Order: sequence, then structure tokens, then C-alpha cells
Amino acid sequence: MGASTSKATCNLCRKELTPRGMGRHLSLCLERNGHTIVNQSAKSPGILHIKVDSGMSNDPYWLHLAVGRDTPLDDLDSFLRDIWLECCGHLSDFYYGSPFSSDEIDMSRKIGHVLAPKGSISYVYDFGSTTKLAIHALSEHPGKIKGNKKISLLARNPAPEILCQGCEQEQAEFICHECLMEGFKALFCSACLQDHECEDAMVVRVMNSPRCGVCAYGA
Repeated sequence: MGASTSKATCNLCRKELTPRGMGRHLSLCLERNGHTIVNQSAKSPGILHIKVDSGMSNDPYWLHLAVGRDTPLDDLDSFLRDIWLECCGHLSDFYYGSPFSSDEIDMSRKIGHVLAPKGSISYVYDFGSTTKLAIHALSEHPGKIKGNKKISLLARNPAPEILCQGCEQEQAEFICHECLMEGFKALFCSACLQDHECEDAMVVRVMNSPRCGVCAYGA
């Protein structure tokens, strides 16, 4: 999947930035404009600014989140499933180090007890067709997220630019799992999909997610 050349939008100030500059911008923007999502005078353990990605360089998929330090990891698990991952109710886990090579973290633990600025933990969704994520803490700030929210989306990657492998001109909208597994052309725009001969049950939508093309995600 190709990376996008588009800019991402900061949900605090609506400024458009390159993905590379978003992390530093948000840590400063939370100080200047955090009042739009955070009650900064509320008595609370504060919030963490975290980035979620695959842990690999030039990863096209990432999220920047504001998370209350008293938020259980179970709530972060639910958030990641809802926005990025859920397809078939697979199991998931958090780890102190690399997935499978370090201690698991109980999901009842609060994120502020296992993560501090400059630190990171890892996360796995689905132990068959596995999606691995890295969770980095970038900064911390006072206050409490407004309303009943414990997690607020600060920014996310723009959708990667993925061309249809049929016409090689339009943006791909669908993936054929059967062709993907067989090593054939598998990415199609809606027009080229009309001429595709595989069963509809094998075709899923292209999604802005690291789970794109995996298992039944996008079905």
C-alpha cells in the first residue's frame, strides 16, 4: 500500500501539516488549544498525547490520541478496534516490549501506570492474521478530556494513495482476497470491479487502516 502525499489535519486548530511534522505540532498545540477538548482546570491525573503506528519507518497508517492517564487499557483496546481493526472479534493483548517476546499487560491497568512520555508499549490484534501496533507516549498535559470521553482523536493519517491495478488511473476502492492470496492483481476501482470474475464474498473495501486487506476487515 502506498503512502499518501496529502497533508493531515490537526483536529485542535484545523491546521494542515505533513505527517512528519504532526507529532511536534500537536504537543505544542495541546498547550495552546487543548482547552477545546480538555478541561484544563479539572482535578485529574492529566492526559497523555500518544501516537499509534506499526513501529516501522515511513508507516502510512498512524493515529495521534489524547488519552486520560486514568484510562484502562481495555478502553484503548476498544477504541483501536472501533477505528482501525475490528473484523471478527479476534483476541488482542498489550505488551511492555515487543509483541510475544515480553510480558503481557493486564487490560485493567491504567495507561498512566504503564506509559510515560518517551516510553512505549506494543499491542497485537488477532493472533492468526496478526496486526501489530506500537504505542508511543509523546507528552503529558494537565486536565481531563471534556464530557464522558476518555480518548480523543487529535489527528490521523490521510488515506494512502492506492491506484487501481486494472486501469492504473483511478483510486482503488476494493480488494479481492482471492486474487491477493494467489498473487494476482487484487486492487480495483468500482468501474474495473464490474469486469472482475471472482465471487463477491471475496471482495472487501479498501480502508484507511493497517488492517486493510487482512482477514475480513472492510467486508
